[in-house]
Amino acid sequence: MAYLLANHLDAKDSPCHALIRPCVAPRIRTSLNVRCPALGVTAARDKPGQYIVPHPILLVEILSSDDARDTWDNVWSYTAIPSVREIVVVHSTRVMAEVLRRGADGNWPAEPEEIGPDGTVRLDSIAFACPLPDVYAQTHLSRA
Repeated sequence: MAYLLANHLDAKDSPCHALIRPCVAPRIRTSLNVRCPALGVTAARDKPGQYIVPHPILLVEILSSDDARDTWDNVWSYTAIPSVREIVVVHSTRVMAEVLRRGADGNWPAEPEEIGPDGTVRLDSIAFACPLPDVYAQTHLSRA
């Protein structure tokens, strides 16, 4: 997915860039509450010595069965970051993704949008869309 997002942003000549394992800080107890999702996208440029990514707009988590609770705890923390517009949870044991998208009113939906093996991942925050199976290219699930 990092490859897909980075190529998309480059092709669009976007001011945004994709980051692998960016550190982000939710608004509550920011000095103690640093989280590192699998991927992130931001338009902000980092500064020397800065390890917290400023103003992330898109965050991606990978969900595995042994850490599902921690993953969803992270997701709920990300909703407290004002700049985050979308959060994607990609499953690691089956071809499925869940997308949370902040509404125009600033609120988050009660439930994520589920995308199955025949679906398309659409990320409005960066004008990105691709068939969900493309996210699983080069993995054992692409051959399932």
